[in-house]
Formats: sequence, structure tokens, C-alpha cells
Amino acid sequence: MAASAKKASVSDFKRRRVIHEAANRCSFCPESDISILQPHHIREASKGGSDDLANLIAVCPTCHAKITAGIIPLEAVLAAK
Repeated sequence: MAASAKKASVSDFKRRRVIHEAANRCSFCPESDISILQPHHIREASKGGSDDLANLIAVCPTCHAKITAGIIPLEAVLAAK
């Protein structure tokens, strides 16, 4: 599932909350353009992960792609949460 499809599954309210929780920046890099930040499902939605705030982390598109590719490991995602 593409990152844009995941983003669409999260309500705008939850998207704003998860970005606010991350101090209005990407959880992995200094990106702070909130218009491009996205919620990432820590446990993938396709594998039963929910849209609960506890399962979401704010990331920029570049870091989102790195998480999906395994460049940023799950352990780092969990630590950033």
C-alpha cells in the first residue's frame, strides 16, 4: 500500500494531533513544513495496525520512504514514538 493511501486513511484530526505530538516536525529529521508531514502507521494498517494515536508517528515523505524500505528500522521508529 502506498504512503499516500495510508495518509488518506487517517482522519485530518488525528493527522494534526500526531504532528503536534512530534513538535510540528518530522520525527527523524529537521523537516518542519507541516503541509508535507504525514502520519506513519507503526504497525502497518494492512497488518491490523489501527489509526489510534499510539500507532502513529509524524514523518516527512523522505523518512516515510526510508521506514518503508527498512532503512530506518522499526526499533528506531518505536524509540522515536
